[in-house]
Amino acid sequence: MKSCKICGKLINDNDEYCTNCGNACNTQLIRDFMGQSLNTEGGHTVTKNEMDSGSEKKSKKKLIIISAIAVCLIAAVVCVILLGFRNPDKEYYMDYFTGTDPNYTGDGETPKQYNFWYYIDGITNENGVYGFVTDLNIIDSDFKFFKGASKVALTVEDSYLKRIVYADVSLSGIAGKWKIDKVATNFSANKIVELKEAFISSMIKNNVLKEKNYGLTEYEADRLAACTVDNNGSGAYHFSIKYDITNSVGKSKYGGYVILDGNIEVNPSFKDTDYSISVALNDENVVASNDSSGGNDQPADDSWPKKNPIEGLPDITNEKIYIYSGNNEFLEAMQLFLSDYPEYKKLVDYTNLNKRFESEDYNNTVMAAFEGDKAPSIIVYNEDSADRLNSDTFIDVSTLGLDKHYGNSYQYAVDRVTYNGQLKGMAYLICPSGFFYRKDIAEKVFGTSDPEEIKKLVSDWDKFNETAEKLKKEGYFMLATQGDLARGFGGYLNNANLSSEQQEMLKSFKDNGYYKYEADMWGAEWKNAFKEDVFGYFGALWFFDAAIDIYTDKMWEFCNAPEDHVWEGAYAGITANCTNPGLAAMIMYGVCCDPNTQYNFAMKCCLTPNNTEAAEKIIKNGDNNYHNTWFDGNMAYYMDDIAKKLKDNK
Repeated sequence: MKSCKICGKLINDNDEYCTNCGNACNTQLIRDFMGQSLNTEGGHTVTKNEMDSGSEKKSKKKLIIISAIAVCLIAAVVCVILLGFRNPDKEYYMDYFTGTDPNYTGDGETPKQYNFWYYIDGITNENGVYGFVTDLNIIDSDFKFFKGASKVALTVEDSYLKRIVYADVSLSGIAGKWKIDKVATNFSANKIVELKEAFISSMIKNNVLKEKNYGLTEYEADRLAACTVDNNGSGAYHFSIKYDITNSVGKSKYGGYVILDGNIEVNPSFKDTDYSISVALNDENVVASNDSSGGNDQPADDSWPKKNPIEGLPDITNEKIYIYSGNNEFLEAMQLFLSDYPEYKKLVDYTNLNKRFESEDYNNTVMAAFEGDKAPSIIVYNEDSADRLNSDTFIDVSTLGLDKHYGNSYQYAVDRVTYNGQLKGMAYLICPSGFFYRKDIAEKVFGTSDPEEIKKLVSDWDKFNETAEKLKKEGYFMLATQGDLARGFGGYLNNANLSSEQQEMLKSFKDNGYYKYEADMWGAEWKNAFKEDVFGYFGALWFFDAAIDIYTDKMWEFCNAPEDHVWEGAYAGITANCTNPGLAAMIMYGVCCDPNTQYNFAMKCCLTPNNTEAAEKIIKNGDNNYHNTWFDGNMAYYMDDIAKKLKDNK
C-alpha cells in the first residue's frame, strides 16, 4: 500500500491515480506533471528547464561552427576570384620575355636571354640571328579556374629586322604565382615592320657595291635616301631601298640613285625559321659622265648661290641648315623628297631629340641649341605644341614664297598656325579623328554595319546619346572609358579647356552607365575592351595601327564622329636665325607641299597627308585602307571628308 501525497488516502501499490482525489500516483507521471526529469546526476535531479537551457547552448555552439565554416568558404571563393582569375599584366609578361630563356642550357652558344632565332638566306651567316623582345601588347586573355591563356604581340628586334611576333601563351597558377607552361608562335604570321641597318647594308654591299661599284667600297648610312617595307597581301613583304651613289672617281662622275626592289618570304622548306630573299636592281636614274668638275656632295656647278629648283623660292647657298624634331617623321618625308636632289643632302643636319613635343624638356633643349654652333633652322612641333610657333623666333613663311605652293593644304592646317595674318608654320601631316565601331554589335543592335547608316546614328551628340541608350538596353556599352568621350570632344579627361556642356555630358555619360570602365585610356582594361562588349572608340589613322590592328579581333568599321576634330598633327617653322633660307624653304616645300612626297609618306606611315591632291590619289588608287587588307572600310575617304570640315577655334 501507499498513500496519496495530496490527500493522504491509502491506495494500492499498482494504482496510478488516487481513487479519492484523482492525483497521479505513478512517480514518472508525477515528475512529468511537475516539470521534472528522471535524469539524475550525482544525486541531483536535472529539471526540464535546465535541459532546455543546455540544448539551447548546444544549438548556439553548432551555429557558431557552421558560421565559421561558411566564412572560410566565402573567403576561399573570394581568394579564387581575386587571385585565380586575375590576369597577368604587361609587366609580368615583359619580365618573362626579357628574362632567362627557360630552354637555356649554358652551352655558351645560345644567348641566356629569351630569344627568337631565325635565318635570312643570303643575309645572315649559317648561324642565323637571335632577336630579343623590346616591347609587347596583350591582345586577348581568357582565364578560368587557375588556368589561363593570352595572345600577345611581341616586338622583337635584332640588327637585321624589327618584327611583331604573335605568341599564344598558356599559364597556370594564381596571381603573383603564375607559371607560363607553353609559348606557341607561328613564324609565317610574323609581321616585319622595319628593316634595320645590318639588313640594308648587306643588300647594298651584295647588290650594288659588288655589282656596280660606282667607286664606292663601303656602305654609308647617310647615303640612304629611303627605305620602306610593307605586306603586299600575298604573305610576302615587299621592300624598297633607295641609295644615293653620287661620287667621283678620277674624271668619271656618277650622279643619282639606285633602287633595290625585293621581297622577303617565308622559306617553304624551313617554314618555322627561315626567310628567303629576291631582289632586283634598278639603276636607270644613275647618270655617268667624264666631266671632272664638281664634287661628291654638291652640284657639279660649284658656284654659290644656286637657283632654287622650286620655282619662286630664294636661291640656295652652301650654308648648312639644322633641323630639330622629337621623332623621325619629318626626316622620313625629307629623305623621300631629297632622293631627287641628293646633291643637297650633305647640307642638312637632322637631330631627333626623341622627346615629347609638348614637353618643356623638348622646348628648352631646342631653345638652348640657339646658343651653340648648330642653331636651329627648322623646328618641328605637334598639334598640342604648335602655338610655340607664334613668336618672333619664327618667320612668316609667306615671305619666302611658300604660301604660293601651299594651296593643297587643308584649310584647318593653314588656320592653325596663322597668327595676326602671318603663316608661321606648315603641316606635313594632319590627323582628323572619326569613330571606329564594331561591325558585329552594329548588325545585332541596328541591323546594319554600313558606315553611311551608322554615321547617321552618331551625327551629333544628341543622336550619340540616343544610340548609347539603345546599346545599353541590348547589354552593350557605347565607349570603354570617360577618357574616350573626352577624345570625342578633341580633348582629354580632366582638361580644363573642356566646356561646361562637355563636362556635363561627361557626368551624364557616367550616370547613365554608357561607358564600361572608370579607368582612363591606354590601361589594361581599356585595351581588353576592344574585344568585349564596347561598341566604339574615337581615333585617327595612326590609332588604327596603334590600337585597332593590335588589340581587336578585326571586326571594325569607320565613319564620321559627332564632332569633327583632330587627334595630333605635325607642324614645322623656319627660324629667323636660319642662315640658308632658300634651302630651308626647299625642304619645307618638299615635306609639306610636294604631292608626290606627301602621297608616298602617307602610304609608308599610314597617316593622312596634309595635301588634298595626295589624298585624292590615295582614294582614286583604291588605297582607302593603306594596305590594311583585313579592314574593308574606307578610312581615306572619311579622313579626307573630316579634314575638309575641320575648324580652328583658337
